[in-house]
Amino acid sequence: MPMGTDPLTCVELDRRAWLQRLARGVLGLSMPLFPALAAAAQAGRGDAAAHRLVACWDDADGAHWAGWLHVAQGHTRVHRAVNLPTRGHGLARFPGDSLLVVARRPGDWLLRVSPQGPVDWVWAEPGRVFSGHVWVSGNGQTVFTTELDTETGNGLLGVRDARTLTKTAEWPTHGKDPHAVSSMPDAACGEGEAAHPLAGALFVANGGIDTSLETGRTKRHLHRMDPSVVCLNPANGEVLGQWRLADPRLSLRHLAWAHHSDGQPVLGIALQAEHDVAEVRQAAPLLAVLDWSSVAEGSLTAAAGQPAWGGYGGDVVAWPQGHPRDESVVGFALSATRGHAVLRFDIRGRYLGHTVWPYAGALAASGQSVWAGGASGVLAWAEVSHWGAGFSGARIDNHWIAV
Repeated sequence: MPMGTDPLTCVELDRRAWLQRLARGVLGLSMPLFPALAAAAQAGRGDAAAHRLVACWDDADGAHWAGWLHVAQGHTRVHRAVNLPTRGHGLARFPGDSLLVVARRPGDWLLRVSPQGPVDWVWAEPGRVFSGHVWVSGNGQTVFTTELDTETGNGLLGVRDARTLTKTAEWPTHGKDPHAVSSMPDAACGEGEAAHPLAGALFVANGGIDTSLETGRTKRHLHRMDPSVVCLNPANGEVLGQWRLADPRLSLRHLAWAHHSDGQPVLGIALQAEHDVAEVRQAAPLLAVLDWSSVAEGSLTAAAGQPAWGGYGGDVVAWPQGHPRDESVVGFALSATRGHAVLRFDIRGRYLGHTVWPYAGALAASGQSVWAGGASGVLAWAEVSHWGAGFSGARIDNHWIAV
């Protein structure tokens, strides 16, 4: 967005631009990439026959967008799109069906938009940049944003009033390069089951890589990497726990919560390998699991049994959702972007298998299905069927949400 633009102005496709892009096949797509699989979906197989997703993407001209996508019967169509000044990255649903979107790191904007209403823009204050992820508190009153102090490179968690998105406080994440932020859920605990002592607490993945505003995303001093997961009190930012892997060259980045059969939580964390030796980097594990079932203070371990998948975990989700509490079927799905596949792990981080998908990136779980974005469009993976939907000329960013 040019300097001087009213930050509360809705920056959307005007009618002429929309029609021009539609004519070129950039938006409003209708070409099924996998006719047989699309036909299976059309016949109503599985629970993935139609769905709505909120996402960020780039079009064929390199323009950046965020909005609502409708995927059905091999087609992906845009329901509303907001033009972004730079690449979008993290998203969060907000009460009332609105959406929060934050810029890819290092970024300077945060926005809130609803399917019909105006767009509210917030710009990072001097000395701060957004680090790509946003989270809404369970009561909907507070928004948390991962950020960087541009002078020191230290990670911060911005605390914002949900009504105005104005920052009211900021807390250190006790590391560099913060990525995803999430809170431990407590809803899985049934009658007679005690909630975990950290239920409701905030968890932040510190990637541990030193960067500077001057060099943008250029990595520095990898031999001094210090990735960690830190747990913070959501009331005051007090540190309640911090965990590290034995291998400091595994950057911790994205988070997903699953549950054991007794309802107790397990945190899955997508990893990015930063080893100097290419062979070691390519073969590195892509998932870590933080679990309290055997160690009361929590144990963070890397996944076991995984073949070489390129050293880059793009996104992670708990899967399936809404299933009876049977640990034999509960686990994580993770996108191996450079390995061109969606990987599957059990709840303890043991590798189970994969589904091939070119440049697999964004993941979202809905019921028994996993929705994966990639270079060829949208893949719906379920136990009963796989099928694809085209999104011609568009590149979906690393994260999206099923709504």
